[in-house]
Amino acid sequence: MAATKIKIDIERNALICGANGGNAYLAPGDKVKWVSARRDLRFTLEFFQLGLENGKEVEVAALHGWPFQDPPEPRGAVVGPTDEFKGTLLNENGLVFKYYVTVGNLRLDPILIVVR
Repeated sequence: MAATKIKIDIERNALICGANGGNAYLAPGDKVKWVSARRDLRFTLEFFQLGLENGKEVEVAALHGWPFQDPPEPRGAVVGPTDEFKGTLLNENGLVFKYYVTVGNLRLDPILIVVR
């Protein structure tokens, strides 16, 4: 299975993530890959799990920061700076994560990953 590819670039001093803002609706176990549009462009990704307001109370301390079954979680669920990162999503339905993309002093947030 090919990975969903999200390209990161800078145009006119604006951080661009993917063709449609970097939001992704993926299935459990899907692969996703972030790549730099240029060799000199290095980015940092930072992940957080969200609790949904769906009538159920969620213990915030129990939320994962890392949406991937592989690779293993780095310290603080932060990747980079790098020019490429790929991961395989957890095998759980109904998870929602947000992530930030940072390049230098530019930050794009929040971007959602919905696993359904």
